[in-house]
Amino acid sequence: MKKGLIVLTCLITSLVTAQTFEGKGDQKLQIGANFQDNVNGIVITYDYGLGENISVGVVGGYALNLNNGLKADFEDRIDLKARFNANLGNVINISNNFDVYPGISLS
Repeated sequence: MKKGLIVLTCLITSLVTAQTFEGKGDQKLQIGANFQDNVNGIVITYDYGLGENISVGVVGGYALNLNNGLKADFEDRIDLKARFNANLGNVINISNNFDVYPGISLS
């Protein structure tokens, strides 16, 4: 039942998460969930467009519901990263149906 609910949630989410990058000054906020064997968590992502194909942002995550005897303090549960993304689809002239987003995350 639990796996079925997770699959259903992923399918529904995939239908409503399409986003368009507008370019310079564009802002995107995403909130999501992580489901793993021994821990579940939440993720928040914010991106700010610097140009037509470049954005910078931050990603934060927090681990909830530790299982199987795992123990962690607050600083072990939280993750904060800075990120840089570039859309190469327009640069290398490939189909609009296919986007390439290489990025760097620093934590």
